[in-house]
Amino acid sequence: MNTYAKRVGLSGLFVAAALALALYVTVAGGSMQGMDHGSGETGAEEGANHSSMDHSLMNGGAEGSSGTVSSGEAGVEVETRVEATSPMPGEPTELTYRVSEARSGEAISELPLDHERQMHLIAVSRDLEQFQHVHPEPGASGDFTVKTEFPQEGTYTLFNEFVWDGRKVLDRREIEAGTDGGVASLRPDLEPKTVDGLTVSLEVPEEIRVGEEAAFTYTLKKEDGTPAYDLEPYLGAPAHVAIVSEDTQEFAHTHGEASEEGSGGRGEVEAAKEGEHADHSGGQTFGPEIGFHHTFEKPGLYKVWAQFNHHGAVSTVPFVVEVT
Repeated sequence: MNTYAKRVGLSGLFVAAALALALYVTVAGGSMQGMDHGSGETGAEEGANHSSMDHSLMNGGAEGSSGTVSSGEAGVEVETRVEATSPMPGEPTELTYRVSEARSGEAISELPLDHERQMHLIAVSRDLEQFQHVHPEPGASGDFTVKTEFPQEGTYTLFNEFVWDGRKVLDRREIEAGTDGGVASLRPDLEPKTVDGLTVSLEVPEEIRVGEEAAFTYTLKKEDGTPAYDLEPYLGAPAHVAIVSEDTQEFAHTHGEASEEGSGGRGEVEAAKEGEHADHSGGQTFGPEIGFHHTFEKPGLYKVWAQFNHHGAVSTVPFVVEVT
């Protein structure tokens, strides 16, 4: 030891110590920055503000499905409170979300608009028979709240999306309404659906493969069988599309694209290529075809809900596709 000290000298030891300290700080700092505060329950020891949150909500986390990032990756914490300890089917239930800066703990009371809303909350029952697309709104307390109700007993998965720091954040949680319900048992379903006077068919590729972008096209007709050229934007898009896997672990929320034919001008695809957003506001109508593209990350069966606006009425149409 003495021989080593004489050989490197005191200055060498100081340099080595400084390098070791710098390495420790870098590693520790990186670990804290990457910690996902939104993927687990928050303990009461973290402060009185957190103690009121309802930890009966099971948070499965969100690991960047379809271009989204988790709350931890976005540098925010997401906490949820339920008005009723045990929500009952068919009864109004208030859901409250609190978003805060992970480092400072400061509440974020305003989020960037994304398709005309600050938050998009999609709730589906575990058996995938129930679907809701609602929007928590900011309140005076800095929280985001929405009143809804769960129509049937069972477990519901809540997919909450918002934008922060230029990235789309996905928070996934589960909540039980009454007793535990059944699970999904899907089979491919591409039969045309008639909802609110519209008949909707979905054209899909002959085979939908994992990792390959697939193109889908909806065609909408009126009750008399004529093409529906008079569709209107819904929340700034020709259609909203939600995609959930049979086990509810995979999720995506995307948007339809109006074809140029019948839309009165340049389509959304062409605008996107030029780095713009197509303008679907101010009385513009389009149809009868609405398309969307999606790349599936895992094989299996997926339920796909599309929402269209026709004469001010929003219709939700489900299909089931198989991915190999």
